[in-house]
Amino acid sequence: MQGAGESHPAIGADDYDFPPEFAEVGRQAGLAIVAKSMARAEGFQHPAMPAFWDEPRPPAVIEQAQANAAQLMQPTTTGQMNAAPMTTGRGIDFPPGLVGEAAQYIYHAAFRPVPEIALAAAITLMAGVCGRSYCTPFLDDGMNLYVVVLAKTGVGKEGATTGIDNLVSAIRPQFPTVDDFIGPAAFASGQGLLRTLDEKPCFVSVLGEFGKTLRQLTDARANSAERMLTKVLLDCYNKSGRNKVLRPMAYSDVVKNTGLIHAPSVTILGESTPEAFFDGLDVGNVEDGLIPRFIVIEFPGDVPESNWTPMLAPPQSLRDRFAALVAKAMTTRASIVRDTVAQTEDAKALLLAFEREARIATSSASGPAAQIWNRAFQNAARLASVVAVGCNYAAPVITPQIADWAIALVRRSVARLLQRFETGDVGHGDGKQFADLKRIVADYFKHDPATLERLKVDPRMAKDKIIPYRYFMQRAAALSSFKNDKQGATPAFKRAVQSMLDSGMLCEVGKMDLRSRYQYSGIAYGIGKHW
Repeated sequence: MQGAGESHPAIGADDYDFPPEFAEVGRQAGLAIVAKSMARAEGFQHPAMPAFWDEPRPPAVIEQAQANAAQLMQPTTTGQMNAAPMTTGRGIDFPPGLVGEAAQYIYHAAFRPVPEIALAAAITLMAGVCGRSYCTPFLDDGMNLYVVVLAKTGVGKEGATTGIDNLVSAIRPQFPTVDDFIGPAAFASGQGLLRTLDEKPCFVSVLGEFGKTLRQLTDARANSAERMLTKVLLDCYNKSGRNKVLRPMAYSDVVKNTGLIHAPSVTILGESTPEAFFDGLDVGNVEDGLIPRFIVIEFPGDVPESNWTPMLAPPQSLRDRFAALVAKAMTTRASIVRDTVAQTEDAKALLLAFEREARIATSSASGPAAQIWNRAFQNAARLASVVAVGCNYAAPVITPQIADWAIALVRRSVARLLQRFETGDVGHGDGKQFADLKRIVADYFKHDPATLERLKVDPRMAKDKIIPYRYFMQRAAALSSFKNDKQGATPAFKRAVQSMLDSGMLCEVGKMDLRSRYQYSGIAYGIGKHW
């Protein structure tokens, strides 16, 4: 295993577990990673690329793939192989160092590769391992993170768990106790979480269907176990720093009593659909502080092209660096002494400027906006520290590049939450239904003529900005804000539409016009002056 100041050797084809035919392509290119690039024709690009065997590839394409791979795998002199950032085209890049390299691997190991999912998995895995071994440069804060990744059903959120499991499995023969850094897949109660922390004081848990969990935790009818879990999650976020402790809890049944836990570090990766997650939000659960603790990473796209040549195992160089970080975390696991992540003066200036921005926003805003900004600086400092540790665990330093990246990711998360609250597109009730109808209308006008005909809508109506009642109603009835309305989906829909008519956002189109122009005999709506 190499230390700081040493270059990493070139990566060979044997570092990857490719099928034989693809491994041979990699050997011919001189870099095993190019097997993936050539097989997908375009290298490390997004969205997913056409399969290698679909058609012959010109020599120029193969040469470009080789160049892409060679650039990505350039060794450095700092003992860390800094993967070139992969851009999603949506303002999110992979960071330098081990976090970025792990994200690259998780992306290429997924059957349905999505950069946002890979990034969320890499961030939380690293925080789950090293969150208790270091402190941020600010207030001796710990480095555990709460992250939720949002994507539509079927997009490939399971790729996060697969990638994490593969990385952990790769070093398990060397470090059998690496599983101590992996927490339970669900928390049944606050007491259960505390008992897990007694055994595993630092871990990451991947929580599937997190939107449903969130809704249960924040429901006014939540039971005592769920309310206690919310309290413990709130406490754990702040208790991972130097000299912090989670105090014991006493019960009438002494068997259930918990002990003192020094600096517990709980990192969460929640997986959810946008609808399930935002349906569980309201002003109340933002103001209690749980939601502002989360960094929201959302993939807005549809199901990506399947990856038929996944990278089945991480490269040896990535295994070595991940194993070195795990070894470091294991040596400090039983110690209350922490290393503090350093920062350059320029990085410090960037982070403090963001702290001022967040502080002003918190002071000047009201309602949910103030709370959403409240943890922004803390999350940015933790993110930057995790990335810095991944770049050099022996002497981590936050650079301006790392600070910029962390701030951008957190700012994007804040903006997403603010947008939802500003449009009323959260929780349940009239505001949510109103926002859902606006989204239905916007999506309707994006359909091409073939899709409209399949939906039994005359394309001429869409072209003229007219929405048939039947289409409108069917789309609304499928959404939880209408399905779960106490009065039923149809009355809720009619009530919401009437509100739009009364406000001038919609107008009802005359039936004679509908029959003469479109041979349509039902009800339809046009866009009003106040849309």
